[in-house]
Amino acid sequence: MKNKIKKYWKEHRVLFILSVIFGLLVICSGCAVISLVLTPVPTPSSQEVAIAMTMTSTSVPKTTDTPLPTNTPKPTNIPKPTKTSTPTSFPTPIPEPIVYKGNGDDVIDLQIPFSPAFVDVVGPIQQGNFIIFSYDVNDDKELLVNALDNYVGRRFLLIANETRRFEIMSNGEWEITILPFAKIYVHILDIPGIYHGSNDDIVMLRGNEPDLLEVKSIGESNFIIFAPSLSANRNILVTNEIAPFLGTYILPNDAFLLDVMATGEWTLTTK
Repeated sequence: MKNKIKKYWKEHRVLFILSVIFGLLVICSGCAVISLVLTPVPTPSSQEVAIAMTMTSTSVPKTTDTPLPTNTPKPTNIPKPTKTSTPTSFPTPIPEPIVYKGNGDDVIDLQIPFSPAFVDVVGPIQQGNFIIFSYDVNDDKELLVNALDNYVGRRFLLIANETRRFEIMSNGEWEITILPFAKIYVHILDIPGIYHGSNDDIVMLRGNEPDLLEVKSIGESNFIIFAPSLSANRNILVTNEIAPFLGTYILPNDAFLLDVMATGEWTLTTK
C-alpha cells in the first residue's frame, strides 16, 4: 500500500503542486474581491466636492452655443431737412380812409387807390339843397346825393378808382369820407335777418340765396332800393315808393348788395 502511494506521488506530484498553487491563487483572488466589496467607500467632504467642481469648471471649459448670424437690417434713408419756405406774400393792409372837408360849393379832384368804395357824407346843418355829382374818367356825370338839410348817409362807388371828381353844391359845411370796401366798414344784413337804418345806406347781404325782402319806412319823401345783379350786369329796381309805407318784394337771386336811398328811419327784413 505504501509503495503504491509513493509511486503515485512520484508520478503526480508535479500536477498536485500546480493544483495547490492554482487553488491558493483562486482563494487569494476571492478574498481580495470580498474585501473590496465589504470595504466602505469614503464619502468626500463638501470642501473636497467644491474643490473638485472648481477644478472641473476651470480646467474643462463648457462649450457655448454660437448664435446663428442674424440678418442685419439695411440702414434707412434719413430724409433731408426741408427748407422752411419764406412767405412770399403778406395780407394786404387795409387802406386808410380818405377825408375831404369843405364849405359851400366846391369841386374836388380825386385819386382813389382802391375800388369799390363807400362814400360816407355829412351835409350842412343849414336848410337848403345839398347835392353831390361824381365824374368818371370819361366825364360821365352821376348824381350821388340829393338832400335838403341835415344829411347823413352812405353812397357806393362800384368803380371807385375811375372816379376823378366830385362836384358839391352846398350852403354850409360838409365832410366826405371815402372808405375801402373792407369788412370793418360794411353794414351787414343776414339772410334771414333784420337791419335797422336811416337815410341813404349801402347794405351787404350775407347768408343764403336772397328771396323776399320786407321793407318798412316811417320817414318821408321817396324811398328807393336798387339791387345790383351780376347776371343782368345792371342795377335792378326793387322798390320806389313814397314813405311811410310797408311792402314785400322779390330780390334777384344773385343780389349781394342793397342800395337804399331814403329820408328818415327804415327797417329791412330778409326771408
